[in-house]
Amino acid sequence: MPLHENSHNSPEPLTKYHLVIFQHGRRDRINRPFVALVQTLLDEIITTPPEFTEIDIWLESPGGDSHAAYKLILDLRSRCKKLCAVIPDYAKSAATLVALGMDCIYMSPAAELGPLDVQMEHPDREGVEISALDVANSLEYLTDTALDLTITGGLKVLKYTQLPRHEVLHEILQFMARFLKPTITKLDPHIIHRANNELKVAEQYAKRMLKMRKLPENRQMDEEASSNLLSKLIKDYPTHGFVISRTEAKQLDLPIEDAETNYNRWQRVKSLYEFSYQEGQTIVTVLLDSDLDIITEVADLIQSPEINETTVVENEPTENVEAKTVEEEQSEERTYETRQEGEAGTN
Repeated sequence: MPLHENSHNSPEPLTKYHLVIFQHGRRDRINRPFVALVQTLLDEIITTPPEFTEIDIWLESPGGDSHAAYKLILDLRSRCKKLCAVIPDYAKSAATLVALGMDCIYMSPAAELGPLDVQMEHPDREGVEISALDVANSLEYLTDTALDLTITGGLKVLKYTQLPRHEVLHEILQFMARFLKPTITKLDPHIIHRANNELKVAEQYAKRMLKMRKLPENRQMDEEASSNLLSKLIKDYPTHGFVISRTEAKQLDLPIEDAETNYNRWQRVKSLYEFSYQEGQTIVTVLLDSDLDIITEVADLIQSPEINETTVVENEPTENVEAKTVEEEQSEERTYETRQEGEAGTN
């Protein structure tokens, strides 16, 4: 364990904390109210100055808001000297964005990252989220489809009718215009523009996060390498849920380590993750590393009042989740905004 010198010039270990974020519910995501909760937990547990502090994030999340992900990294960076992530299963979308801000990323053999996509609210279905990447690519997809159909269809018409080329081209273009018009009219330019902006925001945040990492000089990325990495994460994967495996993440030159052999707390991560998954519970908590040597029962990691305060969410059955999604999300956002306004008024 790294050492530092205290006021009497005698070495003592850096203090390590574990921020546990295991999100399993359909309503659970990285958003502003969630970041406010994490900040409260960190304030209550972390007592050491940043230069003497390390934080490991045990991360399981489907993603969320890129702005909130960036705020989370800014807050964590202000509290510690070293920041790492441990991913037992998956960290997708905005959670992948969080992982990009880590000094090291420990992944299990089957763990996955995902494309640097972000979620945005469906334009017609309140409370339902869709992929910004899918929306942004919709116009390009239709354009490519129209060109392909024009070329292949035109060649077939030319072959079987023997009409002059200019007549075939005119007729096939007229046909494609009529054929695609019902689909094109359903596209909302505002939504497409917003989706493209969301992806640009995620890319800019990712660039800033990569620069924050405290890596050996030979592992630092220059501007070109950083741009190439982000271009791949945004454009090279066909779907939001595409699995970027541990092996592929290493090939992308991310600071990946094998969790099962290189992370000394892996069995604790695995046990708590399995408990969380099997019980259907979302867990958000902060653990002091030294306490992990004392506690023997998995449940005690999240239930011991002497150690910390923990948020454990019992997820509702699937049929009840969608009905509560909008109301609870809006309530959380209003609570966060009210608290922010109150703080601004007192300053």
